[in-house]
Amino acid sequence: VIQPEKARQTEIQQKTEAALAEETKETERQENLDICLADAFTVYNKNWNNSCRTLGLLTAKCEVILLENAPLKKYLEWHPELDDKGIFEQLSALDKAKEECSCALPTQTLERWDSLYDNAKKECGTRYGK
Repeated sequence: VIQPEKARQTEIQQKTEAALAEETKETERQENLDICLADAFTVYNKNWNNSCRTLGLLTAKCEVILLENAPLKKYLEWHPELDDKGIFEQLSALDKAKEECSCALPTQTLERWDSLYDNAKKECGTRYGK
């Protein structure tokens, strides 16, 4: 025979474990959604920048800044004045350079990339949304 206090403690423990499992599930869902959206944005940026390159709208340095996987090292080679700066300042300078390298695409091309990006975001929501 289970005593009433023991039964109450067991019930509380089960509810606590269930709530923790639900919280863990929600955290995983949100993390997966965030990763999916970040991946969609990365693909969008790569598509945009590759189109800029294909159209001849990027300088050689901009191609490195926008299209290489790890452009910071190369960027710092071009800007030795940043050697004594902290990583935050170095990354901020690189981000500014990325903005300056952006190009305007023809309407048809940008609409295609925007549409694919919107579809990817919707797919993320469908897959990982509530």
